[in-house]
Amino acid sequence: MPKLILHHIDVLNEEYVSGWCLNRLTPWHTITLDFYFGNERIGGIVCNQPRDDVKRAGLHRSGDCGFEFKLPSPSNLNRPGDFRITCYRGLISLCKFPFQSIPSVVNPSNTVFFMHIPKTAGTSFNNHVHSWFGYGKWHSHIEVLDLETQRALIKPGHYLAGHIPLYRLREIESDFSKLDIHSIVRRPIDQLHSHLSWLKGIGTDPDSGFFRAHQPIIQELSLQMQDVELSHATGIENFVNAIEGFQFDFFDNIQTRYMLASRPQQVSDADLDQAIENLSVFKTIGTTESYHEYLDQCAKYYQRKASVQSTRHNPAKVSALFDKTDPSVLDAIDPLIHFDNQLYKTILESQIWQN
Repeated sequence: MPKLILHHIDVLNEEYVSGWCLNRLTPWHTITLDFYFGNERIGGIVCNQPRDDVKRAGLHRSGDCGFEFKLPSPSNLNRPGDFRITCYRGLISLCKFPFQSIPSVVNPSNTVFFMHIPKTAGTSFNNHVHSWFGYGKWHSHIEVLDLETQRALIKPGHYLAGHIPLYRLREIESDFSKLDIHSIVRRPIDQLHSHLSWLKGIGTDPDSGFFRAHQPIIQELSLQMQDVELSHATGIENFVNAIEGFQFDFFDNIQTRYMLASRPQQVSDADLDQAIENLSVFKTIGTTESYHEYLDQCAKYYQRKASVQSTRHNPAKVSALFDKTDPSVLDAIDPLIHFDNQLYKTILESQIWQN
C-alpha cells in the first residue's frame, strides 16, 4: 500500500536538517513537522518552502513543501537516544537517527569554491557535499548574484558554487590563497554533446515553466537551436561557422574557457597554455568519468565519508543529437573541443584529480 506521507531528508548534520514532506492524498495542505531529542520536543516547522525538484517530479503542484530546521547546539547531541522527526503532533513517525550517527560539519579555514562547468556532474556533486557544511554556509549558483553579494559570501568555512570561470572568480576574490578551488571536467565530446542537448531541450516547449525558468539569453539561444541540424557533419559545420559574438562563450572550448584569467573571443593556443598553467590554483580537479572516485577523494580531503548517489541530477531533455563515433562528425565538431581535448588529456596525465 502506498505511503500516506511522502518525505525526503536532504541534509542532516549537527547544525541543521532539511528536506521536503507532503501528504500524498492532500498535497495542497502543508504539513507541520515536530523534532525530538529522545522524548524532548525541540521545535517544529511548517513545510512550505519552494522545492522545484518535487514540483518537476509531479509530486506537488506548487512545490511548496520544503523545510530547513536549525538544530540546537551540537553539545545537545552528545547523549544516548534518537533524533526523531514526526508529523501530525507526533502521531506519525517519519524517521529517526541515533545521536551518535549525526555527522559533524566541516570548518575549513578557507572559503571552498566549486567551479561548476556545465554538464560535468556538478549538480550531483553540489547536492552531495552541501551536507558537509554548516547552517547558512552553503550557496549554489552564485553566478546569478551581484558582485557585492558574491564578495560578502567569501568567509572561512563557507561553500560556494557557480558557473563562474577563473577570470570572474578573480573579480570576486583576487587572493586565491583564501579559496579552496575545486572543479570537475568531462571528456570534451561528451560534455559538449550534453551541453547542446540541454540547451536545445530548453526550447522544445516555450510555454513550459522549464523554459521560463531560464535567463532570456539562454531562451534566445535555445529557440535558435531548434532549427539547427546537428545529425550530420554538414549541419555541424554550418553551425560551427555561424557562431559569433557572445555565442562563443556557450559553444567554443567551454572547459578551457573556465580555466582562463581573461575572456577570449575564441580560444587559441596561447589560451590553452594559460589554462594549463592555471591548473595550479586548484586543490582538486575531478573527472565525470571517475566521478565516484573523485567524490571519495574530496570526502577524504575534508575528512568526511561519501555516500552512494543513486540518482542522476539535471539530465539533458532530448535524445542524441549526433553520432559521437562518426569520424566525419568528429572532424566537424573539432573546432569546438580541440583545446578542451588537450586540456583534458593534460589533467588526466597530471593526475591533479588525485591531489
